[in-house]
Amino acid sequence: MGNTWQRDRRPAEFGSFGADLSLPSTPSQPANYYRKHAERVRRMAADATTPAIKKHLLQAALEYERLAEKAGAANRIGAESP
Repeated sequence: MGNTWQRDRRPAEFGSFGADLSLPSTPSQPANYYRKHAERVRRMAADATTPAIKKHLLQAALEYERLAEKAGAANRIGAESP
């Protein structure tokens, strides 16, 4: 039954290829949250066997990293405010 879990989970992880990732433009989570997701997506890309899917996943990882940078910057600005 372990394969059933993986089979059921894959569509949620990969989504529809070419679909909008729907990542927020303004991060609502801490930077570490987005960094963890970026790493997870990179691991998925490493396992991808299709170049187009690998490219798509790596682009998604970059978007998560951008969100992490924005979240980190917002956190630093918030910490500097009185």
